[in-house]
Amino acid sequence: MCSICGRCLTWIVVAGLWLVSTVAVVHAETYDIGDRVEAQRGHDWIPGTVVGGSGTRIRVRLDDDGSSDSLPDDVREKRLLRNYYVSELRHAKGAAATAPAPSSTRPSRRTLSVPSSSESASPFDSAMSSVASRTWSDQSGRFSIDATYRGMNGAKVVLEKSDGSQIEVPLDKLSSADQDYVNSQGGDPENPFAVASSTPAIAPSRSAPLQADKSGARTLAPQTFDGWTFEPETTLGSDAGSLRQRTLTLSAIPDSDPFFEDNKQLYLAASGQRAVLVREQGAVARDKKLYLESFDLAAGKSTALAPLPDEVEVLAVDPDQGLVAYRPDHFGRGNTDLTIAQLRGTQLAPVATWVPYGDERMGRGTEVEAAWFLPEGRIMTLGQFGDVLTIWNASNAKATTLVPVSHGFDDEDLALSPDRRYAALKMDSGIAIVNLSSGEHEATIALAKGAAHLGVDRLAFNADNTKLAAVGHLGIFVWNLQTGTLLGHFDHETTFPSASLLWAGDFLFHQNRYLYDFHRHILLWEFEGISMHNGASRISNGVLCMVNKGRGHDSSQLRCMPFPTPEMIQTAERLGPPESLIVAKAGDPVAIELDIDERIISTEQVRAAIVANLEKSGYVVADKSDTVVKAVCKQLPSQTIKIGQGRSRFSVQPGDIVERTITPSPSSLTLSYKGQSVWRRGNMGQPGMTIWMRDGETLDQALTRLTTPNTKLLTDATFPTEIVRPGKASRNGAYGLTDLDSGVSGGGRFQ
Repeated sequence: MCSICGRCLTWIVVAGLWLVSTVAVVHAETYDIGDRVEAQRGHDWIPGTVVGGSGTRIRVRLDDDGSSDSLPDDVREKRLLRNYYVSELRHAKGAAATAPAPSSTRPSRRTLSVPSSSESASPFDSAMSSVASRTWSDQSGRFSIDATYRGMNGAKVVLEKSDGSQIEVPLDKLSSADQDYVNSQGGDPENPFAVASSTPAIAPSRSAPLQADKSGARTLAPQTFDGWTFEPETTLGSDAGSLRQRTLTLSAIPDSDPFFEDNKQLYLAASGQRAVLVREQGAVARDKKLYLESFDLAAGKSTALAPLPDEVEVLAVDPDQGLVAYRPDHFGRGNTDLTIAQLRGTQLAPVATWVPYGDERMGRGTEVEAAWFLPEGRIMTLGQFGDVLTIWNASNAKATTLVPVSHGFDDEDLALSPDRRYAALKMDSGIAIVNLSSGEHEATIALAKGAAHLGVDRLAFNADNTKLAAVGHLGIFVWNLQTGTLLGHFDHETTFPSASLLWAGDFLFHQNRYLYDFHRHILLWEFEGISMHNGASRISNGVLCMVNKGRGHDSSQLRCMPFPTPEMIQTAERLGPPESLIVAKAGDPVAIELDIDERIISTEQVRAAIVANLEKSGYVVADKSDTVVKAVCKQLPSQTIKIGQGRSRFSVQPGDIVERTITPSPSSLTLSYKGQSVWRRGNMGQPGMTIWMRDGETLDQALTRLTTPNTKLLTDATFPTEIVRPGKASRNGAYGLTDLDSGVSGGGRFQ
C-alpha cells in the first residue's frame, strides 16, 4: 500500500520562522507544587498544575493536550506530563486559576525556584548529593581517606574530600572492596571519557547562562588563488588495526520496547577506540526520552547509559572528551539555547549554556541547526538562517571566527577532516578548503559551473587530509589536495546521490553497504543486513562501527571491525593492476538490444540516439559483442492500486484509503558484459511504497508524473569510457560479500 507524504517540511520550516519564541529573560520566579499555571505551546497558553521540578525545569501536568480520549490511561498520563523552563510558564489567571487540580494524589507543597548562579542546574545534582562519604583504601591497606565518590575520569576514580577539593586515584590502586564499590555505582575503570583535570577542555560547570559575544570575532574573507599552494597537514591517529571484531548488544533502556527504539546517531572517536550512540526510547508516545550509550571498543563493552534531559536534540558529541552539545527540541519555538554538557559515567552535567543567535535579525533568537566540536575547546555552530558558520570558545561563549556561507547552507554542505583541522565547504564556484585552526581560506577546488553542476551532495576527507571525495547524481569524484587536481570520476549503478560517503583506507564506503575500490573502478565489497538510511555508521582510524537494528523485539547491536579488513585488502591485491580489469574501452565493439513500445517512442529514434552516444564515448557499434547495451521502454498492463492518505501508516482508517488505476511505464538502459550488468540507469515508471509529492501537486498529477515514460533517459545517456569486469559475489557485481545477519563474510565469518 502506498502512503502519501506531502512535502510539509518546507511549510514547517517557513512557518517556523514566525513561530520561534522571543528570547525571554529568566526571572527568579517561584512556583509551588500544586500551583495552577499556564504553559506556552506555540501561540497558546495551556492550563495545568505544577507537580515537580528538576534544575531549571518545572514539571507540569497539563489539563489537556488535545490528544484523543480513546488513548489508554497510562499513555495519556505520560503525554500530559511535560517539563518547562520558567520562561515558558506564567501563573494562571481567571478560570484557569480556579479550575480544579487533577484528581491524582496531590503532593505536599514545597517551593520550586530557578537555581541562583551559585547553584548547580544539573538534573543529576540531587542524585550526586545523596552519595554518602566513605573510607577508601589502597591495595596495601597502608593509606586511607574519607571521601565521596564523584564518578570516573578515564581510568581514575574522582573522589571529593570534606573540604570540597577533588582528587583522582587510579582504580587499580584501590582495594578490591573499593573497586567493587565503584563498579556497583555504574562507573567503569575504562570509561572513555577522560579530560585531564589540569587542562580541562571546557570550563567547570556553571548554572548561569553565558552571554554570546561576537565583538572580537574575525570574519573569514574568501580568497582568490592564481595557483594551488595548499599543503595539507595531518594528525594521524594511533594504529587501531589490532582491534578485534566486536558485536555488542545495546543496553536495555528503562520502560522501552526495542521494536520501537530508534538509534539516532553514532559518534566515533578519532582513535577508533571509543564510541557514543544517541538512542531514543521505544514507546508508543509523543515524548520519548533520549539516552547516550558510551562504549570502550578496545575492551569490547558498554561503559554507561546516560539519560538526556527531556525534549532536547543532540547536535554533536566528542567521545574523546566526553562532551555533548544539545538544544531544546520544542516544535516551532524556544530552540535557541546551546548547552554543552560533560558525560560522567551515567550522569550528564551541563557546563555551559548560551544563545548563539539571539536578537540578530528579527529581534529574537533563532535556532541552532547544527554544531561540531573542534580541538582546543572550541565548537562551531550553524544557525537557522544558514548563512554563517560561527566558531566559539566553548568556555566563555566568545566567537573567534565567522565563516560566511551561501544562504540555505546546511550541515550536508560541508565535511570536516578526521582531525577536525580543515573543513570543505560547497560554494557556487566550487569547493572551499578552510583551515579551522588559523581561520584562513586555504584553497578552492574550482568547478566550471559550481558544485551544483557536478551534482555534488556529500563530501569526505581521507585519513591524512590529502584527498577529498564527493558523491552526487553523476557519481563519485576524487581530488588530490596536494596538487588540486581531479584524480578521476567513478560511477556505478549502486551510487546514490546524497547518501553517506566515508573513506576506508584507500577505499570508499557508500550507503553503509558498498565498498568501492576507486583506483580499479569496481565495487570491491558489499554488505547486506543494514539500511542505507541508518545514520548509525562511522569509520575512524581504520575501524568501522555500525548499528544493526534487532529483529522484532530483540535488542539492537553495535558491530565494530577493522576496516578495511585484511581479507578485503588481499582481495583487491589479487585482482592485479586496474588496467587488467578493463573489459571494454574506447575503440571496442558494443552491441545494441532494444525493447521499445512504438506507442511511446520510435525504435529507430532510440537506436540512432544510442549509436551517437556510444560513438561519442569512443565505442564502435557492432552486431555482436560480449558488451551489450539494452534499452527498455514499454507500457505494462493497467492496474488498480490502493493509496493511504492518513497521517499514520500504523493506524489506517477506512476513509484514508483511495483507489487509482495506473499504467506503469518502466524505462531502463543497461550495459552488461557476458550477461552480467555493469552499469544501469532507469526508473520503475510507477509509484513506490511512498509517493513524494511536489509543492502544489495533486495526487493525480503525481501519479501522472511517476508513470510517464522517461524517454530522455534513453536518448540523452552518457556512457562510461571504460567498462570494468564485475565480481560474482553479489548481484551488483561485488568481489566480496558480508551478510551481517548470517555472519558470513567472504570465505570467513563475522564474529
